[in-house]
Amino acid sequence: MAQPKYSEAFKKSVVQKLLTRGTQSVTSIVEESGVSESALYEWKAKFAYNGGMKKIPQRPKDRDYDTKLKSVGAYDDLPEAERGEFLRKEGLHVETIEQWRKLNKTSSPLSSCPPQAESPEKAAYELKLLQKEQELQQKNKELLQERQERLQEHQELMQEREESQQKDKTIAQISKELLRHQKALAETAALLILKKKADLIWGTEDEK
Repeated sequence: MAQPKYSEAFKKSVVQKLLTRGTQSVTSIVEESGVSESALYEWKAKFAYNGGMKKIPQRPKDRDYDTKLKSVGAYDDLPEAERGEFLRKEGLHVETIEQWRKLNKTSSPLSSCPPQAESPEKAAYELKLLQKEQELQQKNKELLQERQERLQEHQELMQEREESQQKDKTIAQISKELLRHQKALAETAALLILKKKADLIWGTEDEK
């Protein structure tokens, strides 16, 4: 099957789109243009820097985290007199550099990286960590429940102790009352005995 023929203008337009794609992926350019990726890079090698065609710097907002950090570092390393030329060449402004400098302090480079597929080993390791974490949470839950049960038992023992102490006080009070009554009965009995003895010795008033 014969390969389709493309005009030089078409090839240059596709290469220009590649050079100025910003955050657009090479795959999407290939799909939009209907050409193979190998052909695209072949055209790039042929036309990219010929005939005045050259790569246009990406827009500041389209640059990734690492590129921003490199630009800030390169800007800071330059003498003051050369910084203006650097900004013009890169299509940047001083305000942009300052914004990127703040981004370096507040953001993580991981946030700008595309998500990568996890290896089976890493997934298994993370699963194991998750299981360990769940086991620890379960153990903590069981320990907390056991502690609550022991606290409840302690409260019940304290209540039983208070009730026992109250019973002891009641028993002591009853014992004290019994002793008082016994003493009173003993005194009464002694008086009766003395009276009988006196009656026997001196007789009763009726006998007189």
